[in-house]
Amino acid sequence: MFEDFSIFNFFIVFFGFFAVIVIVVMIAAVYLARAKKKSSDMDDKVIREKEIVKEIVMVPCVYCGSLNPQTALFCSTCGAGRKS
Repeated sequence: MFEDFSIFNFFIVFFGFFAVIVIVVMIAAVYLARAKKKSSDMDDKVIREKEIVKEIVMVPCVYCGSLNPQTALFCSTCGAGRKS
C-alpha cells in the first residue's frame, strides 16, 4: 500500500495542505479587516451636537417702558426709535 508513496508524493501532499491553510488564513484576515472597517464606519456616524448659548440683554423703552433686546432699533410695543 505505501510502497508507491515516495518523498515526491509526500511533498506534494504537504504543500497542498500548506496552501489550503494559507488560503484559509488569508480569507480570515480579509474578513476581520472588513469587520473592523464596518465598526469604524459606525463610529464615524456619531452625531455630535454643540449647544450655543447667547445672552440677550433687555433694555426698557424710554417711552413705554416695555423690555426690548439691546440690538433692537425700534420698540416692539410702541415702535419708537431707541435712543443710544
